[in-house]
Amino acid sequence: MNYLDWIRNLGASAPHGDRLGSLRRLGADGRLRAIAAIRTGDLIPLGRELVAGKSIRGDSNPAFEVRTFYSEEPVGTWPGPGSGTGTDHLRIDCHGIGVTHIDALNHTALDHTWYGGVSVRDQEVSSSWEQGDGVLTRGLYLDLARLRDRPWVDAALPVTGAEIARALEGAGLSIEEGDALVLNMGRDRFEAAGNTMAGSARPGLGEDAARWLADRPISLLCWDFLDAKNNVDPPACVHLLNWAQGLVLVDNCDFAKARSVLDDPVRSLALVVAPLRMRGATGCAVNPMMIA
Repeated sequence: MNYLDWIRNLGASAPHGDRLGSLRRLGADGRLRAIAAIRTGDLIPLGRELVAGKSIRGDSNPAFEVRTFYSEEPVGTWPGPGSGTGTDHLRIDCHGIGVTHIDALNHTALDHTWYGGVSVRDQEVSSSWEQGDGVLTRGLYLDLARLRDRPWVDAALPVTGAEIARALEGAGLSIEEGDALVLNMGRDRFEAAGNTMAGSARPGLGEDAARWLADRPISLLCWDFLDAKNNVDPPACVHLLNWAQGLVLVDNCDFAKARSVLDDPVRSLALVVAPLRMRGATGCAVNPMMIA
């Protein structure tokens, strides 16, 4: 069956109007597994630095802007002359290939619908995490570039499901309900070498990995490279699982610190992701944290 027909079949079985998607798999068991996986207590942030740039839509809005203000406060409200406060006005275009962000369930559309059959014209559509309490679960971390003995995965060889399965099996790990997959494919080194995500070819996960992921009970996927970009795999093949199954994605993670802290290329640890509660938002910039 071709990929789009397979995706549509998956989507046909999604509960209508479900707004949790893969986050429904989170629970106390996963949180306890996360706590049990902590060994050293090292805190590893995965968020990329926010930098100014153009909107992904090509409009006049900035991709990121922070304006800071200083105001002296009136005497009686604040201690006295010379006392004041600093405040900010912040704008973030959270999607695209630059900002580390979580994708809500009204981000990926197919056939004029979001996940669960909600029409894209429904302006009251809710996101996947506005009613949730954030994520604390066990993360299964895989340094796939290191396992390939390469600085980053090759664009001509997208990561496959069998490759992920072998890495987990070799470390004695298996995916349990609500676990998160955390895939380090070497994007920080790729970009440090002068390459760009906007090129004609891009490493990442292809159709084979997407079909494999669809059969696993993960709560979310954290990754640095995104869907493989080539002339073979369907475009946005993993992102389409956001539409078909409500798979929640944390895009554009930065694993530079993880590589310097973690000795093992594959291991379990705790993962924390806490998006802001914004009704109807299609995503949110986040700084995910791994606790080793």
